[in-house]
Amino acid sequence: MKSKIAMAFLLGIFVMISIGARKYLTTQQILNDVLVRGGTAINGHHTTQQALNMAHNVNDNALNIWIDTLDFLVVTDSIKASSGIWWYCKYIDALNVAEGASGATWTAPTYNTIGGYQLNANTEYLYFNGNVCNNWIGASDIEIVIVWELNVASVSATDTVELDLLCWYKGETEDTTKYQALNVRTCVGNETRYTMHRITFEMDWDLANNVIEVGDIISFRLNLDTANSDKDDVIFNFTNYRYLTDVPQVKNY
Repeated sequence: MKSKIAMAFLLGIFVMISIGARKYLTTQQILNDVLVRGGTAINGHHTTQQALNMAHNVNDNALNIWIDTLDFLVVTDSIKASSGIWWYCKYIDALNVAEGASGATWTAPTYNTIGGYQLNANTEYLYFNGNVCNNWIGASDIEIVIVWELNVASVSATDTVELDLLCWYKGETEDTTKYQALNVRTCVGNETRYTMHRITFEMDWDLANNVIEVGDIISFRLNLDTANSDKDDVIFNFTNYRYLTDVPQVKNY
């Protein structure tokens, strides 16, 4: 029921944008017509299918959207939002990053840690990749979320951990690699060992001479900055790489 109303709401917005101030159905009228319970109209309003049928020919343009006999919403054209309201995410767990020859050590999961790669030296690196597809809305930063655990107890309220992320990227026909260097410092004051943290790096989409473009392939290198960290021992658990899109996604975070 809720999913029907949500989809009809999106449909109503699309219809309202399409027809503007003309005398066709308003968004509220479309929403009123999908107030259904078990396929039966409420208070004289139309069923969901009837409402969709009405919207189907609004402004004489077929929307190619209906509910089939199994109660699934069927769309034969693409659905897009007017702005980036969804996140396109690529999820990368610890088993799918590479340590190269840097010496990062694998830590098996236990009752204390969910496991991953231990980083306790400045020269231990983890590598992974991302790419910019044509569903990116553009003019918006790309985010890289890192989940990690503190691998040693902190005894000072001002203790910090700093992680560095290097990003190299280029697209087809480019012969020069673009580059960004990012870092995030986290306060871990008075925390116990195995406390989990989630941090977010942001790639500047329009950094001078390093503009991110559709089609770019990105290589990332993550490491613990021991020179600027009070605690020099962490466990990398998980990462996701994401950007805003106007194309519907399964999850919206």
